[in-house]
Amino acid sequence: MPAPAFHRLSRKSRTLDTTLGPHPAVGPCPAAAMALSASALPAAGNPSYADARPTMGIPSFAEARSARGIPSDAAVRPTGGIPSDARGRSCDPSVRLMAGFLSLIALALVGCASPASAQRRAPAEAPGPPEMTIVPDPLDRGSPGRVILKGVGLDAAPRGVFDGKPVFFFETAEGLTGIFGADIMIGLGDHPLEVSWKGDSPGRLGSAVTVRDRDYGTRSITVPRGQVELSRADQERAAREKVLTDRALATVTPERLWRGAFLEPVDAAINSSFGRKTRMNGVLNPRPHAGADYLAKEGAQVRAPADGVVILAGNHFFAGNSIYVDHGQGLVSMYFHLSEILVEEGQHLKKGDIPIGLVGKTGRVTGAHLHYGVYLNGARIDPSVFRKLTSTLREQ
Repeated sequence: MPAPAFHRLSRKSRTLDTTLGPHPAVGPCPAAAMALSASALPAAGNPSYADARPTMGIPSFAEARSARGIPSDAAVRPTGGIPSDARGRSCDPSVRLMAGFLSLIALALVGCASPASAQRRAPAEAPGPPEMTIVPDPLDRGSPGRVILKGVGLDAAPRGVFDGKPVFFFETAEGLTGIFGADIMIGLGDHPLEVSWKGDSPGRLGSAVTVRDRDYGTRSITVPRGQVELSRADQERAAREKVLTDRALATVTPERLWRGAFLEPVDAAINSSFGRKTRMNGVLNPRPHAGADYLAKEGAQVRAPADGVVILAGNHFFAGNSIYVDHGQGLVSMYFHLSEILVEEGQHLKKGDIPIGLVGKTGRVTGAHLHYGVYLNGARIDPSVFRKLTSTLREQ
């Protein structure tokens, strides 16, 4: 019977001859060419084994004894209580050869498995160079926009600037996201937006945001003459209050307090939308309406649309009973013309807290309603558009 085919182990170099090529079970790894099954090796008592042994250049046990001058009929001396036949079998070079060969096969399989395992555990490709995307572009006057930054982490402390105002970033499924606002009175055309970051690989990116006009319409209202042509005392009062409200609207808390979609502040429909110009007592006011008016009944409960802190609460000439809430990172919301204020300055609010106040008709009004406004780093933006934007964020 012809000797079975398997790799030869060179006695001089102790290296493997892999001329038989890859084993079909383990692929093209050179070491895997040794992976013969144990059944392919001849048993020690198989006659075919004697045929295979000479091809390996290893003398038989009897030949080895003869070379050392031991008569062929001399018995193997038992030692340590081990029977001679058992000791002879344990020292047979063919047995040792098979044991060593099987050990090499196991090592070969381990050697081939390691590269494959390493390939399966290979790390993901390194992120590409930093890039940013602006959504939407162009941007309407009085609308919020988003800048999405990829390839940069929060640990690099990214900061943005739009129209001279800061842009803060937080994590979303799309990448780091910053929200900015185009004020209702911002100039038309291109405005620069720049983002920079620190860390091991500091850098900077810049782009232009195109701002376009939008016709929000016009409304006409009639109010008492004394609320349009102010007395000296009312002018002085309004000036003092403006200092307080401007300070509140300029609040920039580094920490972001809100999460998720903003809620509607009251259960009612909007009857006078953001951005409309007002013709008051027949005279057109060049300043557009900087909030949304909800036609709610007097006494209706007003809720906190998001987490925040009350930074100003009081009665003002134009806004009546009003509340200003800081939501962090330059985002401030306000609630005007209330009949009652049910919160205090410094009070922490949770999203959905109700009531923070009651709808009324204080200040310069024509009837009961809630004026709800949103400022983002000083930019007056449409609260309805902002609420929709927050509902699309997939935060991490």
